[in-house]
Amino acid sequence: MHRFFIDPSDIQDGRVQFPEETSLQMKKVLRLRSGNEVVVFDGGGVDYQVRLEVVEAKASFGTVLSTNDSNNEPAIFITLYQALIRSERYEYALQKGVEAGISRFVPFTSERTQVSTPSHSKMGRWRRIIKEAAEQSGRSVVPKLADPILFSNMIKNLNSVALIPWEQEKNQSIKQVLSRSHQDPGLNVTSIDLIIGPIGGFTPQEVSDAVDCGATSVSLGKRILRSETAGIVAAVAVLYEFDDI
Repeated sequence: MHRFFIDPSDIQDGRVQFPEETSLQMKKVLRLRSGNEVVVFDGGGVDYQVRLEVVEAKASFGTVLSTNDSNNEPAIFITLYQALIRSERYEYALQKGVEAGISRFVPFTSERTQVSTPSHSKMGRWRRIIKEAAEQSGRSVVPKLADPILFSNMIKNLNSVALIPWEQEKNQSIKQVLSRSHQDPGLNVTSIDLIIGPIGGFTPQEVSDAVDCGATSVSLGKRILRSETAGIVAAVAVLYEFDDI
């Protein structure tokens, strides 16, 4: 059944008003019509089963038939700090990251970043990709996309558990670090930051600076991963360790 994210204000007294963008998608792309049923969620942890009453390109309306608590969000809140890379690759990281269970995305630029800061329109496109991936994958909330930030500023505000995968790290794997964090009763880990570098990777100084700010350098294994793949692999490793996959 098709799922759609809408603003909570669009659900009033058992009636749902769909915004124009969603209405156009339902009418022209999905070919939905009056009488069809869909699922709506507003980020509050509840799924609404809705019967469509009016389906038009400009505005559509439906009636709430039932509600169900949604329990599809990971217990661990993962923030992916993903260095800017080519747009199509960044979009892949966003889409698959949402499917994997990442809760927040933060683009950043570092010394070896080779692309320009995304425009307002591109950021809007990326947020739509995130929303659509959340709808498709059955997420209860739509992950946030922050505005781009400089690496030097980003590392000043890291979580107490922050991992920076680096191909030159030889002493500790992500598995070892996650296992220690999980088993440490003093930490009570509920959120983890993952910091993924650009195509050319991080410089040794950048890794050192991040470690000085509390991050932990980890290896993702013997093989070198693409930038857009590394964050997804790291996120899956986190969720697996914390029995959330």
